[in-house]
Amino acid sequence: MTAKLSFVSVAALAALPMTFACGGDDGAAHPVTHDASMGSNMVDAPAPCLANDTYAPTFAGSDDQFADDYPAEGSGSDATRHVMFYTGYLNQDPLPDALYLDLWQGYGGFGSGDIKTGQYVISGEDAAYSTCGICAYLAADVDPDNGPADYYFAQSGVVNITSITTNLTGTLQNVNFARVGIDPETGDPSDTAVGDCQSTIASASFSGPIEVQTGSGSAATGKIRVRVTPNRVLHHRYM
Repeated sequence: MTAKLSFVSVAALAALPMTFACGGDDGAAHPVTHDASMGSNMVDAPAPCLANDTYAPTFAGSDDQFADDYPAEGSGSDATRHVMFYTGYLNQDPLPDALYLDLWQGYGGFGSGDIKTGQYVISGEDAAYSTCGICAYLAADVDPDNGPADYYFAQSGVVNITSITTNLTGTLQNVNFARVGIDPETGDPSDTAVGDCQSTIASASFSGPIEVQTGSGSAATGKIRVRVTPNRVLHHRYM
């Protein structure tokens, strides 16, 4: 499977929702530095875990969840794949946490086919951002200017997609997330685990109203998502 490559990330600001599901952590990440005066054998302390250990979201509606649909466009070397993005806010912190679900045609559990409904077990290609077709991950402490402070990517569990028209609808069952790095070039999740921070969504239902994005400025030109959390853009995966 060819890994996805990204264009330059562009910040796209969106108003943060006023209604949320449940409380959570707050505060931004603080870098940990090594003091050479303390000796060469000292080891930097791990960065704090920014996501909650568990989330039990009850998304109320379009105020705290939404989805964007980018149909496949073009042909040959100019072709872009069908991509769908879901965003659901998990709490009402000043820097809120969010659930992201990205669906990519021709990757992971979708095989060589298009996005479709079904029950998908997270494993293998779907447990890494560069190869996933069903990409479930958490964004911790989302800053309106700088994007998330941390990403936690799904390593196991079940994503059940029940509708991809009108609303992107489905459920999550026993989805376990592990903290991963942030790509310094794109701001996307990396495939590298960072520390031992974990988070879990035991059960959740989601239903984000879909807005179809078409016309000039497709994925091939790095189109910015219209309704996004900060710094989250549509990146083209090369065929």
